[in-house]
Amino acid sequence: MRTRRPTPADLPALAALLSTNECLCILGRAQAQPEWVTIGKAYVSNALRTEYASFENCMARYESPASRLWVLVDESDSVLGSVGVIEDPQHSTHFELVRMYVNAEHRQRGYGRLLLDELFGHARAHGATQLSLTTPSVNAPGLGFYRSVGFSKVRAFSITDSFGDDQGKQHTLELTEMRMDLAATEAVAVT
Repeated sequence: MRTRRPTPADLPALAALLSTNECLCILGRAQAQPEWVTIGKAYVSNALRTEYASFENCMARYESPASRLWVLVDESDSVLGSVGVIEDPQHSTHFELVRMYVNAEHRQRGYGRLLLDELFGHARAHGATQLSLTTPSVNAPGLGFYRSVGFSKVRAFSITDSFGDDQGKQHTLELTEMRMDLAATEAVAVT
């Protein structure tokens, strides 16, 4: 396994990775929570319509010099995961982790940590002192993973929207913001 920058040929695989691994869809189905599935599907649909509509759209999100997207590929160069980092335009030492996905059948093998090793090294090399992320609060597996690599919960907050509900029903989703002080964890290797 290795990480690399994505190419235009990876766009369908990135879209499929998002579509099949969105945590709200997976958790909603597993826990019989149709509202989570509705919100997750709306999130995926919006990303496919905007960010993943073209490779140019996808890469535009990472246009600042310190922002980056990586894919995790196997020996045959098939995309198994992704992770991105966005530099905060107001605070160049603050970065946001985005698009963290590992294909479900390849989890629990250290691939998420491999992706984060790449991200942490890049962020530190570009002067980042703080890394943040936001994920649904119901994403217990994700929250546990992020805690295991050094993130701490900052706050929980809710957003309310129709999230693409065909009948316009409003849904509320609680999100958890997590943060990591990269300077304090610099000596800690992610393995």
